Amino acid sequence: MGGDQEKSIIEKFLEENVLFLGPDPEIMENHRVVPTTPREQRALDKFSDPDEVNLVRHKLQTACNESFDMVEQMGAAPGAKWGDLISGVWTANGDLAMASMGGVLIFSGVLRAQEAECRSVFAAAGLQIERIVRLGKWVTARMRNPK
Repeated sequence: MGGDQEKSIIEKFLEENVLFLGPDPEIMENHRVVPTTPREQRALDKFSDPDEVNLVRHKLQTACNESFDMVEQMGAAPGAKWGDLISGVWTANGDLAMASMGGVLIFSGVLRAQEAECRSVFAAAGLQIERIVRLGKWVTARMRNPK
């Protein structure tokens, strides 16, 4: 394939496909944990046995840890090899429900007014804050879920 033909194919692809429009403004402006939906509440009501809930939580945690290990082994970049990544389960609304026991999560773009709430959500998920940078009204936090 010649250079002009390859360039033409790439240009056609770029014209026909939206690669990235940027973050969803609705998500970026709301960093609060959403209320439990009726469907989630029905599931919580149905599975009230603490041993059964703990078993499911353990299986989810194991899945996060195994996917973390697998991605870490596949990574060619030094950051991936040394654990600068995280594997997790997120709700449909974007809340972190479970995170791997290793890795680093950087959460940025949080307003100072939302800092305490975001910190409590990530702490509940088992993440420990390693560093916080506050610049004006913005906060960036580096968190780790220790192995």
